[in-house]
Amino acid sequence: LDLNAEDFAAEKLTQARLPGAADSQQPPDAVSLIFNSFNNRKTFSCPRTKTDFVTGTGTGDLSPEDIGIIAAMGDSLATGTGLWPHTDIEFRGAAFPIGGDATIDGLVTVPNILHEFNDKLAGVSHGMGTRNQLPAHQLNVAEGGATSSSMPEQARELVRRMKALREVDADQEWAMVIITIGTEEICTQCEPPDYDSLLEALLILSKGIRKAFVVLLGPIHVSSSYQQQANLLKYATSYDFFKEWANAFKQFRLRIVSFSEFNCDGRISTTFGLLALPMLTITSRYPYSLFIANRPLLNRKGHMYATKWLWNRLITGPTYNLSLAVLSEDAYYCPAMGCPYFRTAENRHYCRLLRHIDVIGNDEDLTLEGGPKTRRSRKNLYVTAAIVIVIAFCTVISIGSLLYQMSKQVLLFTFHPLFSNVSILPFQNNVAFSYVLYSKEGKMNEGGTEKVIKRKVSCKNSS
Repeated sequence: LDLNAEDFAAEKLTQARLPGAADSQQPPDAVSLIFNSFNNRKTFSCPRTKTDFVTGTGTGDLSPEDIGIIAAMGDSLATGTGLWPHTDIEFRGAAFPIGGDATIDGLVTVPNILHEFNDKLAGVSHGMGTRNQLPAHQLNVAEGGATSSSMPEQARELVRRMKALREVDADQEWAMVIITIGTEEICTQCEPPDYDSLLEALLILSKGIRKAFVVLLGPIHVSSSYQQQANLLKYATSYDFFKEWANAFKQFRLRIVSFSEFNCDGRISTTFGLLALPMLTITSRYPYSLFIANRPLLNRKGHMYATKWLWNRLITGPTYNLSLAVLSEDAYYCPAMGCPYFRTAENRHYCRLLRHIDVIGNDEDLTLEGGPKTRRSRKNLYVTAAIVIVIAFCTVISIGSLLYQMSKQVLLFTFHPLFSNVSILPFQNNVAFSYVLYSKEGKMNEGGTEKVIKRKVSCKNSS
């Protein structure tokens, strides 16, 4: 890699300390402790959580193992422009948000890390080419030079491609959508973001993707480890638009609740989440070595650093402190056992852990849509009561019908004039019910006993 004079000049500077960074100590909190990390496939030993814990019911318990689809939108950072040396070819297979060429041994990207957790990951980009040159099942709809105003069109194209997927069920799998926007827009147009267009794009994604975790990345912020507040890209603009981008992203976090908190039938839903990061922060002792010459684009080393920062930020949350970490020396973090999920607004202050054994032991049933949980014992009680009522109803109807039919036969003989003084004793022959009628004669025989006349009457219709 070609190094600039500024890289060596920084070696003589002392590392800067942020105010309060050295003295501040986090309270002991199990959910923020990282015990495992990795640098390659050989050292990858992140524990699997889905076998022990309930995951993927919402963005509050979303683990890397739950991600079944990866997608990307945005500008040249997502297209991989310039990653092939000395050309402007779009090397999408090597772009940090979506590239899937090689493995983490040779190319560290977000999809390649996710592939270690879920080897059936769909949507990954491979090879080189434009958006229309590569297959549609590669869910990279980013375009070089794209601005925030073009995000609605990309969102519609992404939704169309996801609905056409055949290898996975897009309605059942969680999709991670990484949007990189702002780096080229600031450097070429020096304008604040198109807030309405970005919001429209998020609305399109929320309506078109059933289970989505959107990571919105603002402009890259590359600085020296010794002067972390100084952004190297700031000098390319006549006005500091980074503050406006930060304010816009803050508004996104507030507005996202209004259209992702409730689903169509009014119930609370957490299957669409947004993590808005105003800047893609990268620090290095030699920051100029991360850029393509004379362009505000990251080279391969810069993409690797971007992957590491974004991944560790997803795993640890906003507590990931670059003032105490050197990206070149820092490892890739495994999810903490105290909170083995992506850190989002839903679990930032309280990370709820629920083991499968606890679900069975407590006889609980979770709803996928993130609504209030219900007791399975109560549900079983309702089902059992309904079954008993149905059985009782059917029994009453059957017995009542039988008794009604029998009563009709009895009434037939009781109220007929011919049998007004008749007692009926039923017996059954081979064909139909017959009755023996005992009729008393008005006269007494010589022995003083009553003379009885027996007559057999059939109950057939022809009788």
